[in-house]
Amino acid sequence: MAQIEQVFSQDWVDKRIKEVDNRTGKHNTQDYKDIYTKAHGLRLRINSGGRMTYYIYERIKGEKNPKRITIGEARKIPLVSARGTAKRHQDLIANGKDPATHIATDPKGPTLREIFKDKTEGRGVKSDSNPNGLSKGTLKTYRADLNALGELIDKPINTITDKDVLDQHKIKSLASGPRMADRGMVMLRTLGNYAMLKYKDAERNFIVTRNPADIMKVEQAWNVNGGNTKRRNVAIDQTHIKQWWEAIEGFKDYKTDRNNKSAPLALSASYYFRFLLLTGVRAENAAMIEWRHVNLSRGTISFDDSDALKIIKNDERVTNMPLSDYVADMLRELHQHRQPKNKWVFPNASGGHVSAGMNDWMKRLRKATGMQYTANDMRRTFMTIAEACGLNSHTIKRLANHTRAHSDVTSGYIVANVEHLRSQTQLITNFILEEVGKEVHHENELALSTDLLEWSIAKSKETGDQVRDIVEDWARTGRLAEQFPSLSLNQIRMIQSGAHP
Repeated sequence: MAQIEQVFSQDWVDKRIKEVDNRTGKHNTQDYKDIYTKAHGLRLRINSGGRMTYYIYERIKGEKNPKRITIGEARKIPLVSARGTAKRHQDLIANGKDPATHIATDPKGPTLREIFKDKTEGRGVKSDSNPNGLSKGTLKTYRADLNALGELIDKPINTITDKDVLDQHKIKSLASGPRMADRGMVMLRTLGNYAMLKYKDAERNFIVTRNPADIMKVEQAWNVNGGNTKRRNVAIDQTHIKQWWEAIEGFKDYKTDRNNKSAPLALSASYYFRFLLLTGVRAENAAMIEWRHVNLSRGTISFDDSDALKIIKNDERVTNMPLSDYVADMLRELHQHRQPKNKWVFPNASGGHVSAGMNDWMKRLRKATGMQYTANDMRRTFMTIAEACGLNSHTIKRLANHTRAHSDVTSGYIVANVEHLRSQTQLITNFILEEVGKEVHHENELALSTDLLEWSIAKSKETGDQVRDIVEDWARTGRLAEQFPSLSLNQIRMIQSGAHP
């Protein structure tokens, strides 16, 4: 295969990436050789599928033929780092050592980049054939955390000193904030733990015997909660909801011009963000909803068992997710804008689904409001409002996860369960709509007799349950009685409790 000689630069590599992303049809594999004076034999291969890989092609002492030694993907590794790795490989080859096998037995240990590669490639990318792999979103987050380690990335792990770690943490704290600096050190801790168990020398002794991140605990240097940066307990302030909502609605009026190439996504962003706030659905789950999941006449979104395993972030299977009146109307309105043959409820400009959280549009939303909320903060807002509306913790959990445990229940109980959840999510929707100044329809309000109200109040004092829950319980009983007139009251109450009549 003929190769093209070229002085590589990062700008040149970035241009090749854009060309590959924009090309169509079939293309032959092409190899390039870096002829920069300090390239150290670095080469770049662009295969027919668009994968761009740095490598060197050298003969190892004692072997008959030269071999291709992979360095990594050009999309993930800066050119300067690829050249640095090529130099280290060439040094090993000059000493008769194979880089592919020697890296793990070097007494200095592998670099953090090499450890990261081993750890992530061991899991692979999540797919139907590899359900336990890492999702693309997770990999993107992990790489951002790795990059927070700066110059430490290409240092052999056994050469990283306590001072290196503390200095890098201080630098990143000033440059990117305390949480990002902590996340980098969490990644260092993770890679250190992995390396201590992974790499052994010829005598099967562990090469890495200390975790360089341990100094963070010794010096109590963590910025936030001992390095526990995962949990973000933030909800949209009640006084901010109206401004946040109005900015989201404003996306529908986003006009296309030559400076707004992504304007076709504006409509999806407007509906997507409102959907997150009004349902509490996880950002990644909402992005992947298809129209086949939506029943507009019943006002539900349903997932079958196979979809649940791919979409929902737990092991429970999904039945029906009830929608409030406003959300159901919103999806009917969005359905009118559906492009032919596009299966996604929230489509992107190229025919796929929007990315989880729609980060580019989230940035626009933050800029428009001056508020630094996230897509997942809208989920937390939904749950916070649910609590303010008096929903019990079990119901909030059910609404937030939209799942139920496997059980053998009658169809009557399923109907009652969905309708109960619908009434509860309607309370949350009404709360939000009132906050943003929208008209709220209370079509399902009950006309209570004085006797029933007095009885419910007395029952509330006796049991500690809320009056509203007691009334709604009897309302559900009434709806079931209308639907199943042959059943006795005791049988209906048994259905509601989950037992067989």
